[in-house]
Amino acid sequence: MKKRETMVLPLLVGLLASVAMLIMLSPGVTRAAVKAGPPAVDSSALEFFTRTVAVAQSETGPNWLDVSGNWVGWTETAIGCGHCGSFVTSLQFENVLTDQKAQIKSSTWGYIYSASGRPVGATSVKLAAPYVVWTQPGKTLPGDGYSFAEGDFDCTICYFDLSTGEGGAIESLQKLDPSDSASLTVLDMTADGKVLAKLAGSGNLWVGAISGVAATEVPTYLAPGELQEAVFAPLGRYAWIKSDGSVYLNDPSGPGSFLIGTGGEKLVGGNFYTFWHTDAGIQSYQGDPRSLPPTPNGRLAVPGASYDYDVQSTTPLGDIAAWETSGVDQPAGLNVVSFDSSGNTTKLLAHTQDEAIRMVSLDGDKLVYMEMQFTPSFPTFAIQLVWLVRSNPVFQKVWDKADGPVAAGKVARSWLWGPQANYLGMETYVEGESSERLVRYYDKSRMEVNHPATNSDDPYYVTNGLLVTELIANQIQLGDSEFITATVPSTLPVAGDPRQDNPLTPGYQALRGVSSLHGENQAPNRVGQSVDQAIDVNGVVSVDPTSHASLAKYAAYAPQTGHNIPDLFWTYLQRMQADYGFDWTFVMGYPISEAYWTQMRVNGQDMPVMIQAYQRRVLTYTPGFAEGWQVEMGNVGQHYFEWRYELNK
Repeated sequence: MKKRETMVLPLLVGLLASVAMLIMLSPGVTRAAVKAGPPAVDSSALEFFTRTVAVAQSETGPNWLDVSGNWVGWTETAIGCGHCGSFVTSLQFENVLTDQKAQIKSSTWGYIYSASGRPVGATSVKLAAPYVVWTQPGKTLPGDGYSFAEGDFDCTICYFDLSTGEGGAIESLQKLDPSDSASLTVLDMTADGKVLAKLAGSGNLWVGAISGVAATEVPTYLAPGELQEAVFAPLGRYAWIKSDGSVYLNDPSGPGSFLIGTGGEKLVGGNFYTFWHTDAGIQSYQGDPRSLPPTPNGRLAVPGASYDYDVQSTTPLGDIAAWETSGVDQPAGLNVVSFDSSGNTTKLLAHTQDEAIRMVSLDGDKLVYMEMQFTPSFPTFAIQLVWLVRSNPVFQKVWDKADGPVAAGKVARSWLWGPQANYLGMETYVEGESSERLVRYYDKSRMEVNHPATNSDDPYYVTNGLLVTELIANQIQLGDSEFITATVPSTLPVAGDPRQDNPLTPGYQALRGVSSLHGENQAPNRVGQSVDQAIDVNGVVSVDPTSHASLAKYAAYAPQTGHNIPDLFWTYLQRMQADYGFDWTFVMGYPISEAYWTQMRVNGQDMPVMIQAYQRRVLTYTPGFAEGWQVEMGNVGQHYFEWRYELNK
């Protein structure tokens, strides 16, 4: 996801009552110009929000990318020499719900000559969670100039179980390659551990199991070199493509096979279909050739799709296909459609962008792809995740209630959520359905539906997370009582410009020593006293040396957490129900720190600001801002997303 920083110096232009007021920017918030509300949303379309799973900067980038279940996998590569191309050095995996990571170092054949030959690493990688299967070089070198570097596993056709961390040789298939010469190629695999492979020098297929002791030969009656690729097909069959582009389905009841297509490339197996690509688009074949006459080229399921495609059947969105577009006649982008057996397609997503896209992969409700950004040095390769889920309509109702009038220019006040959603996807929630929940991030917070089966009219059907508590505690909450400690604490400034332009504003971690996360650091009742304390970037508290103490007094005390609330914030909170339609405790939670004066920088200008951390959000008061925008909420939603998904990699 490209970072959006929306902190610029606010400006409010007073006009006559008949002229709409301009909506400006404040610390940590985007203010939209006056407009006539959000555009109508196509109910059949999906929203496009990306989350960056990984970023690499190199000469070549990954040459394999896949998603299966909640696991995204990709390769890391290295350049062997000026003429011999790249080779895979390791396999990388990340669980996009739990953030669990795994790395597998491949064995490699290095090559030191420059006249001929090339280095070799892992090849023919396949992922079907929880298993990943690949081939890699063995210890027997192919000739002079080569050197062997061992990997994490001693095998030539290998597996790894992402759920257990165990791996090793697929013995049933490795027995076929006694020369240790890496002559096996993995073609397809299933989540129950069956592996489809071909062997150099043979035109037949071989099926082995990760836990099995012997492989089974599947005759294709092809000459060596004719078999290009193959997949597991429905009804216990196998489909393959010959070197001339002919697509075949085997007949398990006897010798021979059925021609089901021509001009084919890139096979994909489905639950009920076999898919392949032709110049016309994605072709499909369903059924038993013995009872249904074979149809040349099958059926055109998705016209116009490119070679870089993937297909998933029986998803919550139906049968769907995704592919990338590129070339001089059209911009780079992504397309996702649903299709049916009658040849009808419905557009679910159409996205264009400047960066080149390749290696599109689908599984269930997830789409991943690689985005290439070209720079003066090495290009940057970003692996992006898009959740193919529909937003809960109650999210929009909640936003309309609070921020709809702001977006429409009917009122001049700060945002409660933000001008638009920044991300939509699933996150781990132990008590949710399938241990997941749907979330929608805004600048100011995160909307979440923890129990979608309950009454959607309940005011707590949509809640916003304890994001500030997590940021300060440096713990990511995965359930009511399930937490993991983040690797990187959040030093993002709680107000103002990004850290590189805002060096003196305290970050969330700096508030740890003054916050009440578990009953510590509570303050006495100070109602009626001035807010006269300051905090610096290191979390050091002192008496405010300026005259700002006269601007605010404590007006209320929250015994639930043991902290005082300034009058400026208390007035804002008491008006929240009338202005935004929500009780302030629903929006904010309770204060977990006292209020402090500090310094922030906005659009290059230093200015004083009063901050106070609440369980769910941060309040700021900036005396230099225009009336109506002096009290605002910090960009906690932006900060939390960056901390959880970009900094904690």
